[in-house]
Amino acid sequence: MDLVILAAGKGTRLRPYTEKRPKPMVTVGGISILEHTIRNAEDFFDRVIVVTGYKAEEIEDFLEGFEVDLELLSVFNQDFGDSGPAKSLQRGFDLVEGDFVVVNGDTVYSSKVFDEAVSGNVGLTVVGGLRENLEEDAMKLELDEGRICKVSKDVDSEHVSSGAIAVKGEEAKEIICDACKKFVEDEEFYYWHEALNYSRENRVLAEFVEVDFVQWFEVDTPEDLYNLMKKDPDFLN
Repeated sequence: MDLVILAAGKGTRLRPYTEKRPKPMVTVGGISILEHTIRNAEDFFDRVIVVTGYKAEEIEDFLEGFEVDLELLSVFNQDFGDSGPAKSLQRGFDLVEGDFVVVNGDTVYSSKVFDEAVSGNVGLTVVGGLRENLEEDAMKLELDEGRICKVSKDVDSEHVSSGAIAVKGEEAKEIICDACKKFVEDEEFYYWHEALNYSRENRVLAEFVEVDFVQWFEVDTPEDLYNLMKKDPDFLN
């Protein structure tokens, strides 16, 4: 099974930490966000595909010298400055073989998230959590009997995605691929999560799997980075 890590963005909100490096290469406890994610994913995947863009050479150099029991690959999103995450996911499809899980490159995930993602049923599975007073920027989920009806930052819900989505089976893969292709052709900004709304139109509702909200941590701002550094180091393992 493949793990696709979307790591093309400029990370402007995390400046000055991203002025000289891409956001996934920002360090926490002396180890980059990307390395934390790959190490915690090692037991669950055969290959890791990193979609690069901004300062891609930093990530490519890291992958070339990183020793881990996984095949490490990268693919470059040449339109990273003008396109949204859906284009990066579309570029990841160029290398995907079979089932895969896709995650955000600016998020540290515990091994629990990956365990739940790969253990899901055939179809689409979103790993997330439940939390009150979510930030406006959180990708929220509207649920119906454990299935996702709508994905949006504007949904009135306390369920939130971790950014980890498993795609199993040809039908699920085709739906996500078609959605990303449509988004790119529209030449508008789309979050790749919105492909799940496209799946709903095709009568395939993603399954929601809940984990404790502390099992992942997204780093968008310097304040986020500071808060992550204060967390229990065991979280990063």
